Amino acid sequence: LYMARPNWLGIRDVTNPAAPIDLSVFLLDGRPTAIDTSGGFIYVALGERGVQIIDATTITAPVGVHSIAGGYAQDL
Repeated sequence: LYMARPNWLGIRDVTNPAAPIDLSVFLLDGRPTAIDTSGGFIYVALGERGVQIIDATTITAPVGVHSIAGGYAQDL
């Protein structure tokens, strides 16, 4: 499960919904408006800040790999 707040992306394991487990937190470069995933990557639309791409192949240690600036990313 991906949970987003301003400047923050939390990743939780909800395999057992009665006992979710926090796996990691990633600091974002803005206020998230949308999140999408593909393979081991997380794509976060950050409004006027563009899109942030996060490598989450190691889910407990996500790493920012690229930011696409410009435009206004409201959806992915």
